[in-house]
Amino acid sequence: MTFPLFDSLQNSWDYRLITRNNLAELQIFLDQFQDFFLLCEGVKGSAAELLAACPPTKDSATDKFVLDIYDTDHMIALVDLIQNYPEDFTWTIGYLLVHPHQQSHGIGSKIIQDLEKSLSTQGVLKLRCVVQKQNPAALSFWKKNGFHGVKEGQQILDHQVNQIVILEKIL
Repeated sequence: MTFPLFDSLQNSWDYRLITRNNLAELQIFLDQFQDFFLLCEGVKGSAAELLAACPPTKDSATDKFVLDIYDTDHMIALVDLIQNYPEDFTWTIGYLLVHPHQQSHGIGSKIIQDLEKSLSTQGVLKLRCVVQKQNPAALSFWKKNGFHGVKEGQQILDHQVNQIVILEKIL
């Protein structure tokens, strides 16, 4: 299913909403990022857990959107969004994963630009993300795309504790 927020964009990509019906395809994609998941979460990535993961005040069925991004018939990226979190008019990016063979080609930055353009027309005022300090490449990527650190803290997960930076960008 395509995702209507991105229908007006003038690029060749399809943004498709992932549902429980796409778990097998999603898991195949996530399996290519196991080093990332082990580094940042201490456990292998799970498609079912990614779809279900949501802050306690939000509902994964209505507030969370996991989108896969296709260039013709090839999945090139995934973006995970939570609407109106932690406050109204702010959307939080949980994951932005670009296929390993597609990295370093500007695709991640283009996805961020698409998000900014599409979400700002829907009244979203700010994008937010959390980066673990042990992932300096991610921190550099987000800063390169105009996000600024607003807070540092700890992220307590089931399998590890991370030092984090919360970044935001005003749209």
